[in-house]
Amino acid sequence: MLEDPRLIADYLATKIEISTPIQTVFNEIIRMFEKEVQCIGPDFEVGSSIKNLESKDSAGSTASVLYPDIIVEGFKLQCTGRIQVYPRSKPAEKAETIQISRGSLPLNTIYENIQYVQTHATNDYGTCGIKV
Repeated sequence: MLEDPRLIADYLATKIEISTPIQTVFNEIIRMFEKEVQCIGPDFEVGSSIKNLESKDSAGSTASVLYPDIIVEGFKLQCTGRIQVYPRSKPAEKAETIQISRGSLPLNTIYENIQYVQTHATNDYGTCGIKV
């Protein structure tokens, strides 16, 4: 699932359109990255699927990474617009930019393979821009 950034952007757009708090969606995406792919870099959780391709679920048993051939060095998610940040909170009076990034993402080199997608979502309060 995490191989194509279009899938992540569409997932974010769908969740924003049904008014899911953005903090909850960001936490789900981080858990998906740590559980499904091999994440390398200093900002990912130590002892998770990064080092030994094994992670522990809530029951305490070890489960291997689903896609060990996909290696992620870093990612950045950005949402701009009138979005609901926390559960039980109203969307902002004016547009906000909420960004989360993990790992290393060198944007100033042409030699790196960086995948980028930009899309939008429409909710009750307006249009939100999404960048992955």
